[in-house]
Formats: sequence, structure tokens, C-alpha cells
Amino acid sequence: MAVRWDQPGKQFIIDYYEYYENDEGRRIRERKRIRLPRTITDIDIARAIEHDLKHPDENSELNPAGSSQVRELFPRYLEYCELHKSDTTLTDIRNVYRTEFDRHLGGFRMNEVDRGHLVAYQRLRKAENVKNRTINKEASYFMAFLGYCRSELGIPVKEFSFKRLKEEKVEKIVLSLPEAISLIAHADLFYKVFFLCLYSLGLRMKEATGLTWEDLDRENRIIIVHGKGGKQRKLPVSDWLLYGFEQIRPREATGLIFRSQKTTGRINDVRGAIRRAKERAGIDKHITPHILRHTLATHMMGWNINIKIIQKWLGHTKESTTADMYVHADMDHLRGAQGLLDAALDKHLKRRMLKKSVTIDITGNDANL
Repeated sequence: MAVRWDQPGKQFIIDYYEYYENDEGRRIRERKRIRLPRTITDIDIARAIEHDLKHPDENSELNPAGSSQVRELFPRYLEYCELHKSDTTLTDIRNVYRTEFDRHLGGFRMNEVDRGHLVAYQRLRKAENVKNRTINKEASYFMAFLGYCRSELGIPVKEFSFKRLKEEKVEKIVLSLPEAISLIAHADLFYKVFFLCLYSLGLRMKEATGLTWEDLDRENRIIIVHGKGGKQRKLPVSDWLLYGFEQIRPREATGLIFRSQKTTGRINDVRGAIRRAKERAGIDKHITPHILRHTLATHMMGWNINIKIIQKWLGHTKESTTADMYVHADMDHLRGAQGLLDAALDKHLKRRMLKKSVTIDITGNDANL
């Protein structure tokens, strides 16, 4: 048995027997029956996938230990990720496992898994018209799972590398300074301040929604940002953002700065606010909160701010043995960068733009909301 066509299902099936030794040294025969996606209609591709799965590494010797299947151990890896990954990454890994890894790789035993299985997985996902960038991300997730099995569970999984698929460079959207200011100016008051916060501090969405009044040092104009991996960084607050905070500051300023009116928790969906502001400002670009962060970084580079200071500002610096290669960006450095941003904002903003009832378009015309 090998590759056969299943006419009722209109798909190829890879059908063969796999032999392995269990932990007690007994030789076990196990039948593998794998249904390929219906998008695979070429027999040569199906046979190539069969070969990758049956002969993952022609020169390898399998260790009899580690006979557990991928689907038996991956849930334990997800528990590990709950402690060591961000909520967004954890959700993504969990979804990929449920929809892709389990059906394509879940039935293989840990002592079988080799480079060929990753190559087969790449072929399968390509046949499903998935972008190379997504396939590479998923493969990296699976490689991290194998690393966990080796280091945390002591399973002798083979060590191997795989070739990433070539990714097409995506042109990132960047707003011009007038567009960024116009978007802020045309938003509702609460979101004027939120968008100004995203842009002037260059924050990730989760970082901005997690800011609290206790994080803000009004006297010294500094705010503590809680970034990825539990890391914190201090950033200077511009005069404009400080003024904006004062406009939305409640009488008893505690807890979240940007609190959802519906749930009183974090805000998690600003698409409607962005759409309204875009329509009022006449901007037809696709805008997300992350684009405001990317826009600030681009503008800073255009202002010739040192790239290492930008990395420090955005929270990109990683703790590693090469950390001494990075320039130490103290508060004075960051304050100087914020001063350049303030100067740019002064050219386009007016104080009344952040007031409740008035917004001003970039041409200077008042418009009551």
C-alpha cells in the first residue's frame, strides 16, 4: 500500500505500515492512513509527501525511547506556554495545533519526527494556498514544541534544522505626520487621547490598554509601560499627551486609564473608532493600532534619531549576551526624542483639538462633533 486515490472522498490517501520499537524494546507495527487535502490533485506531489513521511531522514537511526504521539504531548506544551508566552501567542499556538498540527502531525510518534515531517507539512500547507510567512511561523511553533520535549521532558527527539520558505516582503502602511495628526484630531475625545497615546509613545495595543493611572508620574512626565514578557520600560510623556490625559482623568483616578464603558475592563476593539475618525479625516488607508506604532518609528528614523534609542523606546531590546552592543538610552535620550515629537505636533495641533465638543481638520477648519 502506498498512495491511492479515494474516489468517494475525491482525495489522495497515504496508506502504509510504520515499524518502531516501544519503550520495552518490542517491535510494533502500526498502520498509518493519512488523507491529504482535496487541493492536492497531482500524484507526484502526493508521492513526494509520502516519501517525506516514510523516510524523514534516510541516514537517521531512531531511538526506541519517546514512543508517545505528538497529540499526546502537545497539550502539555500548551500548559507550558500559558506560563511563558503572551496571551496572543498562546491563542495562536493553540489554534494552529487544533486546526493543523493535530490533523497533519498528531499521529506521529516523537521518535519518528524528523526533518521530512516538517517538509511534508510545508508541502501540505502550500497545497492549501497558505502564505509562506504563515507556514514559516507554524513550523517555528512546532520546532519550539520539539525543543520543549527535549529540554523539559527529556524525550530524545532528533535535532534537525529545516529551510524556511522564501517570504514576500510586505510593504507596511505608514501614515504621514499630517495624516496621523488628522486621525487623532477627528476621533471622539476618549479615542483622541488613546490614538495620541498609541502614536506619541509608540505602544502596542496591549501595552496601551494596560496603562493605569498609577503608572503615570505627572510631576516628572514619565509613564511606566508593561511590555512583552513582563518587562517594563519608562517613557517620557509629551506635553500634548499629558494634557490629553487631564481631559479624560476621572475625579478618582485609579486603575485603567483607558477603561471600557461597557465592561469597565480593558478596551479590546477600536475598529469602529478608527473607522469614524478616518471618514471624518478623509483618509482611505487601512489603519490599525499597530500602524500608529509603526508610523512613529518611521517618523523617528526620518528625524535621524539613533536606531538604538528607537529600539529602546519601542521595547525591542532583548536581554542576551549581546546586550552590551546596544546603546544605553537613558531618560535624557528619550526626552530629547520626545522633544522632537512635541515640536512636530506643535505645527499641527491646537489645544482645543482635545476638548470634548470640537475637532479641527488638518487645514485648520473648526468642526463641531
